[in-house]
Order: sequence, then C-alpha cells, then structure tokens
Amino acid sequence: MCDRCVIGIDPSLTGFALVALYENGQSKELEFGSPPAKSLHARIDRYKKMADKAEAFIKEHIPELCLIEGYAFAAKGKSVITLGEFGGVIRDRIVGLADSTVEIAPTMLKRFLTGRGNASKMDVVQKLARKLDRNFPSDNIADGFGLALLGAAVLEFRGHRLLTQYEKDAVSLASRQIQQEQ
Repeated sequence: MCDRCVIGIDPSLTGFALVALYENGQSKELEFGSPPAKSLHARIDRYKKMADKAEAFIKEHIPELCLIEGYAFAAKGKSVITLGEFGGVIRDRIVGLADSTVEIAPTMLKRFLTGRGNASKMDVVQKLARKLDRNFPSDNIADGFGLALLGAAVLEFRGHRLLTQYEKDAVSLASRQIQQEQ
C-alpha cells in the first residue's frame, strides 16, 4: 500500500487496538492483549512485548500521523500505576515512528464521534457503527478506528465524507493540538 496513512491507537493492557486507515479507504486492524503479570520483571516484559507488536504494526504501515488515546482517569488502585507504567513504555516506543504522534483526550474522541464528550463507550461504538454501516469486533477497535477517522479528517484525506458541525469542531481542536506538538 503506497497511499497516505493515519493510525489510531487505543492503548490497553487487555485490549490494545491499532487501526491503519489509508486515504483510499482501506484499513487494517490489530487487537491484542496480555494476561496480568505479578513481578516487576514480568510486568516490564509484558509491556515490552506489547510495545514490540505496536511498533511493528506502525512500521509496516508508515503513517503520516498517529493518534493515541490519552489516559482515562477512571482507573483506581493498583491499575493506575500499571496503566501509567505501560503508557510511558508505549509512548516512548511509538513517538518518532510517524511524521507526527499526538495524544488525543478520550473526551475529544467522544466529541468527534458523537457530539458529546461524555458519551458512553456503547454510544460511541453504536454511533460509529451506524455512521460507517459496519460492525466492530470490540470497543477497542472502534476507538482505534474513530481516532484514525479523526486523523484522516485532520489530514483532509481526499474522498473523506462530509463532516457534521461537531465533527468539524473536534477536527479544528485536534488540528491546533497537532500543530502545537510539532
């Protein structure tokens, strides 16, 4: 594939999803997880193996832009530490693999897909499935696809469908964020 590409990344230890979306409309999806690890060495090994898969996917598709979903702050207890550790490893690994890599707040993604920054995961998946007339195997793939669509809108991929006003607003915010990060 030699078309322009954007990748959306929904990082999670149990359902990590990457979606490569090409300007010609083709897409490639990858989702994987990893069982919990107890010891420090096992945890770090888990993070590295998952980062290896993400890095290989990104290098295979050579994206112009990667959008990674930012941290959700609903996590509690020990999972906060685990997510922070993993988040640092994955971000360290992917930054620099695309022309630009930007973190997108979950509320911005929800706003782009539904018009509401506080939409539920189910609302996001259902709205996206109706909009694109397709089913998603998981909410992780749906989030990755939504991020890739946002990236495609920011990059103004040719043939990209007309945007609603709330989508245009989210694209404008994301574009400004991307420019600030460069």
